Amino acid sequence: MKPPPLNKVLFWIIAAGIILYAIKEYFTQLNMEYTFTETKYGWYYKLETLANVLLTVASVMSFILYRKYFPLFVSLCYVGLIILIFICSINDFTKTLKNPNFFYTIRGIGTFINFGLMFYAANYKYLQKLLKIFYGICIFFIVAGIINLGKVGVGASRMQYLWAIRDFAVVLIWVFPFFFLQESENKKMNIINTGIFFIVFVFVLCTGSRSYLIIYFLYLIVKFWHLLRTRNGIIFIVAAVVIGVGSFFIFSGSSMNPALEGAFNILSERTDEDSRSSQLKEFINQWDTDYLLQGVGPLKTWYWSTIEDYYYYLDNQFLLMGWWAGLPALFVYVYLLVRTCFSKPEIRLYKDVRGTRMIIGMWILACLGFAIYVTISPSIFYYFIELMMGYHICKYSKISDFEDQLEQADT
Repeated sequence: MKPPPLNKVLFWIIAAGIILYAIKEYFTQLNMEYTFTETKYGWYYKLETLANVLLTVASVMSFILYRKYFPLFVSLCYVGLIILIFICSINDFTKTLKNPNFFYTIRGIGTFINFGLMFYAANYKYLQKLLKIFYGICIFFIVAGIINLGKVGVGASRMQYLWAIRDFAVVLIWVFPFFFLQESENKKMNIINTGIFFIVFVFVLCTGSRSYLIIYFLYLIVKFWHLLRTRNGIIFIVAAVVIGVGSFFIFSGSSMNPALEGAFNILSERTDEDSRSSQLKEFINQWDTDYLLQGVGPLKTWYWSTIEDYYYYLDNQFLLMGWWAGLPALFVYVYLLVRTCFSKPEIRLYKDVRGTRMIIGMWILACLGFAIYVTISPSIFYYFIELMMGYHICKYSKISDFEDQLEQADT
C-alpha cells in the first residue's frame, strides 16, 4: 500500500493540533471561574501540551519542506530568533527542564520553534482545508458563547461576562475578521459572514475591552469602504443600518434590555480608565541596562506595586520580550513582523485574498499594548496569525504546481 504524501500527513498533524487546542479552549472557558478561584487545572490542559508537540513537529517539517518558497529574510529571522532565545535561556535550562510545560509558555523556546508553522502556507491546497477548520472553530465558539451568555443571564457584571466568553471573544476577534473581509462569489455566504461578525460585536461588547471594540470597527470600516464602491454594497449598508436601528428598539423593550445596558455601561465606565501607563512606567524603571543585549532570562520577574508582588507578564509584549530575551531577539521578531506586513502579497496575483496585511498589522499593535488577553505564546489565534503571515509573504510563483493547487482547492 502506497503511503500518503508528506504534505497530507503534515495537514493531519496540524489539523489535529488545532482541533485539540480548540477542545482545550472550550473546556478552559467552561471552567474558567473554577480554575481561577481554585487554582486547579483540569485534564484538558494536557491536550494543549499534546497539540503543541504536534505543531512543533509540523513547524520543523514545514520549514524543511517549504522554506525555499519564502524570501531569505524569513528563514534567517526564524532560525536567528530560535538561536537568540536559546542563548538567553541557557542559564535557566536546569530549572526550566524540570517543568516541560514551560517549553511552550510566553518565554519558552518551543513557542518560537512553532513559529515555523507559517511555512506551511506554501501548500495552498491544504491551507484552504486548514482555514475551513478555523472557520468551523469560530462557529463552534459562537454557539458555545451564546449558550454561556444565556446561563449568565441578563444584567451580569463584567467579570461574569468574562467567565462566560472571554477566550471565545479573543479567538473570534483575531480569526473571524479574515473570513468577514473576503468577498465570496456565493452572496449568501457573504451575508452569513456579515451576520456572524455582528454577533462577534456582542461578544466584544461583553468583554468591556476598548481596544477590541476599536479593532472591531476598524475591520468594519475596511469592509464597508470596499462595499461603498458597489451599488449592492450601498444597498447592504442601508439595510444593515435599518436592521440595526430596528433591532435596537426591539431589544430596548424586551427582556434583553438589561443585558444590553449592562454591556454598554461596563464599556462606558472604562472609557477614561488608564490601565497601562503606570504599569509600563514602573516596569521600565526596573529595567537593568546591563542586560540590554542578552536579556535577564526567561524566569525573571519584576515588582508591580498594584498587586504588591512580583509579576511575570506585561501588557506590552515587545517591551517584555526585549527585557527577558534581549534587544537582538526583539529586533529580529519585530523586523520579521514589520517587513512581512509591508511586503506585497504574491497570492493577490492569483486570488482575491484580503485582510492578511491588516491582521499582521493588528498583531503588531497588540504586541505594543493595544490589545489585552494576548501574549506571544501558543494559542489558536497565535497559530492562525502565523499562517496569515505565511499566506502574505509566500512566493507562490516559485511553486511549479501552484496552478494545479488552485484548481484542486476550488473544486
